[in-house]
Amino acid sequence: MANLKRYNDGLFKLDLWIRRLLTIGESNELYTALCDGVCDIVGAGTAVFTTIDMQAGTLTYMAASGGWNAMVKGLAVPMKSGNLCASVAACGTPLRIDQISSRTDSCELLQVMDMDAAVLVPVLEEGRVTACLSAFRVGNPFDQIDEQLLQQYAHTASMVLRTVRLMVDLRHHAAMLEEENDERTRAEQKLAETNVFLNSVVDGVAEPMVVVGLDRRVIMTNRAARDFFQISDVGSDEACHRLIHHRDTPCVREEGMQCPLLDVRTAKRPVIATQEHRDRSGDKRVVEVMTSPLLGSDGVAIGIIEAFRDITDRRQAEETIRQMAYYDSLTGLPNRRLFNDRLRQSLALAQRNKRLLSVLFLDLDRFKLINDTLGHAVGDKLLMQVAKRLKGVCRRDGDTVARQGGDEFIINLSVISDVKDALKVAQKIIDSLRTPFVIDGHELFITTSIGISVFPYDGRTSDALVKNADFAMYRAKEQGRNNCQLYTPEMNSKAFERLSLENNLRKGLEREELVLYYQPKVNVDDGQISCMEALVRWQHPTMGLVPPARFIPLAEETGLIVPLGEWVLRTACRQNREWQKAGYPPMQVAVNISPRQLQQGNLVDVVERALSDSGLAPRWLVLEVTESIMMDGTESTLATFRVLERMGIHIAIDDFGTGYSSLHYLKKFPIHALKIDRSFIRDITTNPDDEAITSAVITMAKGLNLKVVAEGVETVEQLEVLRALQCTHMQGHLFSRPAPAEQFAPVFGRAAGAYLGFGTWC
Repeated sequence: MANLKRYNDGLFKLDLWIRRLLTIGESNELYTALCDGVCDIVGAGTAVFTTIDMQAGTLTYMAASGGWNAMVKGLAVPMKSGNLCASVAACGTPLRIDQISSRTDSCELLQVMDMDAAVLVPVLEEGRVTACLSAFRVGNPFDQIDEQLLQQYAHTASMVLRTVRLMVDLRHHAAMLEEENDERTRAEQKLAETNVFLNSVVDGVAEPMVVVGLDRRVIMTNRAARDFFQISDVGSDEACHRLIHHRDTPCVREEGMQCPLLDVRTAKRPVIATQEHRDRSGDKRVVEVMTSPLLGSDGVAIGIIEAFRDITDRRQAEETIRQMAYYDSLTGLPNRRLFNDRLRQSLALAQRNKRLLSVLFLDLDRFKLINDTLGHAVGDKLLMQVAKRLKGVCRRDGDTVARQGGDEFIINLSVISDVKDALKVAQKIIDSLRTPFVIDGHELFITTSIGISVFPYDGRTSDALVKNADFAMYRAKEQGRNNCQLYTPEMNSKAFERLSLENNLRKGLEREELVLYYQPKVNVDDGQISCMEALVRWQHPTMGLVPPARFIPLAEETGLIVPLGEWVLRTACRQNREWQKAGYPPMQVAVNISPRQLQQGNLVDVVERALSDSGLAPRWLVLEVTESIMMDGTESTLATFRVLERMGIHIAIDDFGTGYSSLHYLKKFPIHALKIDRSFIRDITTNPDDEAITSAVITMAKGLNLKVVAEGVETVEQLEVLRALQCTHMQGHLFSRPAPAEQFAPVFGRAAGAYLGFGTWC
């Protein structure tokens, strides 16, 4: 934004200086003023205007700003002397130097000036470099904006110089005609010669030029104007509005088209106007018209001289800068800055008119999973299609759909008559996303969680409304996603509680407040513990023992699960190795792996480091993963599991049966065990369906040569049914609740005797 403001300020100064230059009639004064304009526009310490004679091979310093003018004015040097202007003349492009002293081609003049930064731009006439405009300063290098402003100034100055020379030539030849008025024949011949000369001069100007009389008749045009305006010939009775603007009536201010003739006659000085024209191909072009009065011999205006400059590219560049500043480059939607501006305007109107206004905060559910599995290219295309559907729902004038960032969008419903209106729009958005998106051959389903805040009930400022809509969106996430929630004050306290819990968890990791509990997996055939599952607990100094259900989802969402998971892995491996050193029968230790840990891409390194530091052999480690990791697994996930298997590590699927269970990944991935989810075990003694599903899983696992572990075994009756189904490995409160490591030492190695004794271990 600062660069855009500086560029606009520079353009404003540039216009002021061009107007000033147009009022100067003498070349010497014009050159000095030209240099002063450079210093003002780009903040230079000094500036120099140098003419270049390529044929003679000389450079002439015509003027400089300030005290340097008297020293350099009229000084001529050969181009071969290594002057920087010679480099600009040779390449025809601007030259920007951050440290002049580092250049070997700087001349003695620059060394005397003692400047260390410079920018030089060529002054072109008919595509040839005829002069150089140079700016110098100390301690502050020039940047691209300075260079662009100076190029614009040099381009416009070239037109001014040609206009001044033309006026001088016109006056000169008019004087010649007046002096030779006595010799009529000779005067007429001279006049004809002068007209031919002037026409040649004017036709040689690259920019379109038109001379218009006070009666709006076109007196003269140059070749560039005839080409640009598609004029074949200029007759004495043709008006400028017909030839140039293709209309039957003159331009008037009420129609929005500035009339240079009226402006000059009113101001009695040069005027700059902006107009729109069609070029030969029919494309619309934005043209800047520099208009000067044409004076007769008595000093009275007899017409105007219009010089046209095509500024379409400049306007497009300005629009590009505005687009970058206020719009999202991916979706084309307004960005956060523009949204906040519009929301503040909507709030002002809502307050004045005592009307309701609503803000909707949207987050795409599980978008990160699509991004991580299918790549950012697919994710970006999905965001573009979602943006298109959102704009299709919110089509009212005054409403704004913006991209907040990432997969978050925000909507301003500038006027609603009831809170139900906001709920209806939110439901329409949810419904619009039900149709799957087809991107690069993938059929993708995406849902959204929406939070809603309403002015004035939920806040009177834009910040408050956005913040509270964000709180409501998190509530929608907690309610299972794919729904909308209105903001309530309680959400503020919950958000604060969540933030406080996150901060405490970060500190808890640093202060080593986390502890591991263990729950045994028992082989009921011999009563021996075959594996100990490591379960993390948080021993907070004031909150006490925080259950995992309260902090694990938060750790997953914030990314803290990565360092937390590494700590669990290291600690569990070290504990198992200590049990082995104590002489207890060897057994495996199981550690749960989060999807976030897999997405880090360094799981193999983390596991190798944990095993190496603890001295535990890989065969005594089991990594438990969820079905979702398998279902959403990419080739890199498969490669990771295969490396772990080759190391000798066992892999088990936790909570089997609760996801989209598929034989495909059971066959594809190197899996060693299935853990039947506790939801099937809970009612296995009373629900025939649960018993049938469990039996099918056990039979399938045995057919695939996989170990089966039943989770959540709490009663003897459940154990008996599972034994009848030939499930020998079980885990649950019947045998032991999760407990600290030291509580298991007395029971390690003890035979079960009878299964009723399992529950008395801990």
